[in-house]
Amino acid sequence: TGGVRTAEDALKMLLAGADAVYLASAVLQRGPQALKEILAGIERWMEVREYESVAQLKGSMSQQNLPDPSAFARAAYLNALNSFTPPIGVRY
Repeated sequence: TGGVRTAEDALKMLLAGADAVYLASAVLQRGPQALKEILAGIERWMEVREYESVAQLKGSMSQQNLPDPSAFARAAYLNALNSFTPPIGVRY
């Protein structure tokens, strides 16, 4: 199943603007120790990048917080074009 399993997963959600992340997958997979590991990973990441708080990092990679929000849409479009593979048997 999907879900947040690592500090990296949680950080991606927080940077995108999430208010909370659900860690059930990590706890079910690795036990309660997963919570300590994820928290420590988030704290290390924040320290290296000099973030003072989760509130400061929350949403910092959100499209709404970019100087040019349309650049986000263009990048997503180009990524979709670059990663496209036609269905088997379809030529273009």
